Amino acid sequence: MAGGLWQAIDTQRTALATLLAGLTAAQWAHRSLCAGWTVRDVTGHLLLPAHPAEMLWLARHAASCLDDAIRRSGIRLAGRYDTTELTAAIGGLCGTRRRFPYATARSALVDVVVHSLDIGVPLNRPVAPPPEVTAIAATEVGKHLPGLWPRPSRTLRATDVEWQQGEGPLLQAPIADLLLILTGRVTP
Repeated sequence: MAGGLWQAIDTQRTALATLLAGLTAAQWAHRSLCAGWTVRDVTGHLLLPAHPAEMLWLARHAASCLDDAIRRSGIRLAGRYDTTELTAAIGGLCGTRRRFPYATARSALVDVVVHSLDIGVPLNRPVAPPPEVTAIAATEVGKHLPGLWPRPSRTLRATDVEWQQGEGPLLQAPIADLLLILTGRVTP
């Protein structure tokens, strides 16, 4: 699904840009599911692959605290644009294959899917892709990016797509909810 992954990424970017286009100033300032980040901050973060100089800034400042440097970088990028420009910039990423150095198409998918949920869920406007696409992101998080988030001590089983991961007591939920658990956004 390599080519299909980029199509899924572009579809998610388009859905997110559509959501962003309808936000009020208060919604742009609303807290996201990323602790300490606003909707605007998360949107700025999603633009990082299109800004190589900002990636260099992030690399220089990540040594002390990676999470803080990533957040500050998102705030810096978001501050360069008004909300109309931020929305257009997200849509403008469609068709590009830029990603973080050493990142794969699958990790780019994780980034846009998780952060779309980070933005949409607190606004009661979730923009999750089809369950099959979200399952790819959840598999990437659980198997290939486990050091970034704590592993739940449960068996997670999706109710809307064939997907299961982990060991321990069973927890069943839609795959988007399980992805939020895997990334530490919510606790089971």
